[in-house]
Amino acid sequence: MYTFDLCQPITTLKKMKKLLLIAGLVFSSLGSFATHMMGGQVTSRNIGGLTYEITLTAYRDTLGIPIGTIANFNFMEIGGTWAATHQVPVIGPIVFGNGVEEYHYIDTITFPNSGNYDMSYEECCRNCAILNMTTPCGESFHLNNILWADPTNSSPVFLNPPITIAQLNVPFNYNPMPFDADGDSIVWSVDTPLTSAASYVAGYVVPSADSLSPFTMDPLTGEVSFLPNLQGYFAASFLVSEYRNGIKIGEIRRDMQIIVVPSFNVPPVISATSNNFPYSGKNYTIAPGSNFTLSVSVYDADGQNLSILATGEPVLLATNPAAVNITNGSGTSSATINWTPDASQARILPYVLALRVGETYYANTFSSDITFSLRVGNFAGINNASNDVVKGIYPNPSNGNFTVEMFSDKSQSVNLNITNLMGQQIKVIPQALNSGVNLLNVENLNLPHG
Repeated sequence: MYTFDLCQPITTLKKMKKLLLIAGLVFSSLGSFATHMMGGQVTSRNIGGLTYEITLTAYRDTLGIPIGTIANFNFMEIGGTWAATHQVPVIGPIVFGNGVEEYHYIDTITFPNSGNYDMSYEECCRNCAILNMTTPCGESFHLNNILWADPTNSSPVFLNPPITIAQLNVPFNYNPMPFDADGDSIVWSVDTPLTSAASYVAGYVVPSADSLSPFTMDPLTGEVSFLPNLQGYFAASFLVSEYRNGIKIGEIRRDMQIIVVPSFNVPPVISATSNNFPYSGKNYTIAPGSNFTLSVSVYDADGQNLSILATGEPVLLATNPAAVNITNGSGTSSATINWTPDASQARILPYVLALRVGETYYANTFSSDITFSLRVGNFAGINNASNDVVKGIYPNPSNGNFTVEMFSDKSQSVNLNITNLMGQQIKVIPQALNSGVNLLNVENLNLPHG
C-alpha cells in the first residue's frame, strides 16, 4: 500500500491493490483460419438472473482466408466442477472499411450459481507480417473476458471500434472508450497480446514510434497515442480490469492490428473551443446547473470528405444526456456538444467524451479520436484551512499511471511525495499547481505491487 501527500500537512490518499483469483470460459473456433484475424473482444451482458448474452466480436482482414462459420464456446467455472461447450454460428459480415470486416458470434448461457467465469477465444495463427513480436506465425490468437456472474453485473464494454490504419509520420490518436454501465471502477492499460493457453506472445514490444511521442494509453481518458515511424503491421492489446469495493471482479481485452502505411494525405486540422475555462482545452470542470458548450471544427486542406462521430458516457446517460449536433461535409466539418449537468451528476470521476474524425482519401479512411474529460462538481465550498486539498486518485487501484485531483488557493510549485505504509519515501515528483482545481497526471512510476 502507498500513500500520497503534497508537502505538509496535506491529507493522505491511500490506494490498495487486492488480487482475486479468477477462472475460465474458452472459445475456440472450428477449422484452421491462418492469418485472417485482425482483432476482437469478448463481452458479457446480463439479461436476467444468472443468464448472460455472450458476444465475440471478430475483425477479419479481407485479404485472408474466410472466417470460421462456427465457434466453440467452452465455459468453465473457477474453483468448481461445472463446464459446458456450445457451438455458435457466425453472424455477418458487416463492412468495416479499409479492407476489414466485422463478425459476431452470440450465445446465451445460464450459469449454475454466482461466481467467477472466464471467457476466452483462441485460434491459430496470427499474421506472419506482424513486426512487433518474435514469431507471429507461431502465435495463436487468444482473447478473454473474466466475469463475476450475479444478477446485477455485466462486463465492461468498448464503446468505440478499432482504428485499423495509421499514416506513417502522422500522429495517431485512438480511444477504445472502455465503459462499465454498472458503475464499477475500471482500470485500463496496454498489455501484451495472449497466445495459446492464455500465455503472453514471445518478444512483444509496443508498436514502433518516434521517441518523442511513444505508444501510450492515457490513464485518465483511455486515449491511445503515438507517432508511427515504421511502415508495416503491428499488434496491440488493451486490458480493462473491473473492480468493486477495491476487489478485482473481472476483465475484458481487445486485440487489434494497426497497419501503418505511407500516404500523401494531409491530415485535417482539428480545433476545439468552449464557453468554459480553459476555453480551448481538453479537460474541463463544470459546475452543476451550468451550461457547457463545446464546439469542434475540422478543416482539411485536401478538401476530402469528412465525418464526425461522438461517443462516451455524457451522450449515453439515461437522464439528462449531452446533446450533440454534427454537420459533415467536404473540406470542413463541425460538431457542437451542449450539456447542463445537474447536481445528481456531480462526481469525482470524470465523464469521458470522444469525437472520431474520419477522412476519406482514395481507398482509405483515416480516423483520429479527440478525447475530452468532463468533471462535474462544485468546488466553491472547499475549506482551504482543513488541508482537504486532495480530492481523489483515478483510476484506483492503479498500475502506476494515475491522475490526482487537487485544489490550490494560488499558483505554486509543490512536491508529490509517495511513501509506503512503513513511512519509506518511494518517489518525489515535482508538480506545478494553478489556482483552483488541478488534475495532475502521474505516469510510469514502476512501483512494486502493494
